[in-house]
Order: sequence, then structure tokens, then C-alpha cells
Amino acid sequence: MKALTARQQEIIQSSLKLITEGGIQHLTIKALSASLGVSEPAIYRHFSSKQEILLTLLQILEDDNLRFRQTIASEKPSIRHIAGMFSRQGQLFMHNRELSSIIFSEEIFQNNRELSQKVLQISTERHEIVRSIIISAQQQREIRTDIDSRQITLMIIGSLRLVVLTWRLSDFGFDLAEELSASWEALFKMLS
Repeated sequence: MKALTARQQEIIQSSLKLITEGGIQHLTIKALSASLGVSEPAIYRHFSSKQEILLTLLQILEDDNLRFRQTIASEKPSIRHIAGMFSRQGQLFMHNRELSSIIFSEEIFQNNRELSQKVLQISTERHEIVRSIIISAQQQREIRTDIDSRQITLMIIGSLRLVVLTWRLSDFGFDLAEELSASWEALFKMLS
């Protein structure tokens, strides 16, 4: 993704806040311009539509997948990369709480085919990356081989999603990084 201007970043942050406060239906160009204290045409100078804003939000998640893929491509995939993924996701959400309200809330995009397809693509890619690590870890005998890699992938991603969802629903009431680390340690013990 090309670098966003300072104003585009402001628009993205305000969009995230509006979605967090009232759901995707709360994100309108009118509400966005009011929250930023600018005119609607000022928003359109930076984004052509609400759709483009939402695609930019999803691009943040796609970029995270790309960074994750590059990390594991630079070295032999290992189960320790999953611990790194848990840590990185924790840091991403702790520094941008509002992003957690859209990352695991795919249903907010269900009425828009282009956006729902983008969410599916991002989710599928994340599953493929994690599964490739699991397969490699099983081949290296780092983890159990008697459980199918698809099921292990679902357990890992499901655990991550549940911890983040609980954190968000508790109004960010606990240390996300600490809880994700504990969750990963428990999963790793079960898989070893």
C-alpha cells in the first residue's frame, strides 16, 4: 500500500472510531466530515468514496499478512513464528484499539460484495500462512503430527480471535499482550 498522507491517516482513524462507536452503518461521509470538523468535499479530496476508505482499512490487514509472509520467507518456518504472530497482533491492536473492532467482525462487510470478498481473501491468506507454518513444524517434529494441520490452524486462529474479542468486549480491560502470550503458551503445550 502506498503511504497515506497525514490527512488520509486522520480520516482512517476517524473512520475506525465511527465504526467502533456505531457499526459500519455509522460511517458516512457526513458523519466523518462532522467528526473531523471539515466539509464533505474535503473528505472527497482524499478518498473518492466510503468504499475506498473501507478498502484502505482492509489494506492495513492485508499489509500485516504480507509482513508476516515476508518474515517466514526469510527463514525456515518454525512454530516460533506463531508466537511472533500472537505478539505482533497484540501490539497492533494495543496501539490501534479501534482496528480490533473491524478485524474480526467480518459481518460488518457482508452487505458489500467487494468488501466481503476482500475480507475473505485476507482471512484465507492468513489461514494459509499459519497452516504452512504448522505443516513445516509437523515435518520438523516441533509439534504433534497426529492432528490435521487444518484443525491446528483453526485452533490457533480461533484462540487469537477469542482473546481479542474478549479484550474488546471487556472495554480493553486487561493486558492483551500478556493474555495472548498465555494463550499461545497453553496451545503450544497442547500441541507439543
